[in-house]
Amino acid sequence: MEEIYKKVKIIHETPDYLIVYKPYNLTVHKPNANYPFPTLADFLVTKYPEIKNVGDDPVLRPGIVHRLDKETSGIMVVCRNQEAFEYFKSLFKKRTIHKKYYVLVHGQLFNDLIINKPIVRSKTDGSKFCVSVGKTASDKAKQAITKIEVLKIYKDFTLISAEPKTGRTHQIRVHLQSISRIVAGDDFYKPKRFKTPNKLGRLFLHAYYLKFKDKNGDKQEFKIGLPKDLHDFLKTLIEK
Repeated sequence: MEEIYKKVKIIHETPDYLIVYKPYNLTVHKPNANYPFPTLADFLVTKYPEIKNVGDDPVLRPGIVHRLDKETSGIMVVCRNQEAFEYFKSLFKKRTIHKKYYVLVHGQLFNDLIINKPIVRSKTDGSKFCVSVGKTASDKAKQAITKIEVLKIYKDFTLISAEPKTGRTHQIRVHLQSISRIVAGDDFYKPKRFKTPNKLGRLFLHAYYLKFKDKNGDKQEFKIGLPKDLHDFLKTLIEK
């Protein structure tokens, strides 16, 4: 078994779905058939074989109805049958499933806010995304909304809770960059002029909260704390 799989945890299990903790540095599913690295989907299929027939593309994304970036840790829902997959797919489409992330950003934020800026793929770097406003506006941009709640202010950082109301790729990181706030440990989106060393060694982005109504109409709510490496890093910071 891959060493990374030892960090995967099944938080909650029903006949229809799983609530799974995905560790940092584990890809959710294969981007193509030749992908050589371990994925969360591969691991789950070995434990729950029925998942291999679930989804829009069960060969590459068995049971996967939403995803977390490889660099992000946290909880996510995985479907065990096609009926559940279609149900959760509709929840995400209607934006009635709520997700929240702990995020540590460089600099200070003093007020809660809502960032409502459309996001589009970067013209200069196709692997990145950016906001699309003003002179850079594009008709290919998609609506993106993120709610920001300030949790704790440190001397050089701010711990926030980010709730994406939409599900765009890299949404939280791109929206925070648009207000000149870089996620701690984000070597991918930090500007070249941003010289602060990455003492954390990973991205401080952790999906800690999920809330939705299941097929029976019952409210389900799940929450998980910070992993040890992120928790320990916070303890090294000086509070404001």
